[in-house]
Amino acid sequence: MTCTKEAAVTTPAKTRAARMREPLASDVVKATAEKHEVCVRPLTPATRMCHLGITW
Repeated sequence: MTCTKEAAVTTPAKTRAARMREPLASDVVKATAEKHEVCVRPLTPATRMCHLGITW
């Protein structure tokens, strides 16, 4: 596989101020979850030790 100039993708450098204006990834994920009516903080299934009868 060879790399050609056409395949190279360059992005312009952003200033620190421009990066700070962008939303945080966690905020984007929460907004998307709320938009699609999905639980933002899902609960993990209970862990069980069936042979001992313990659930936490």
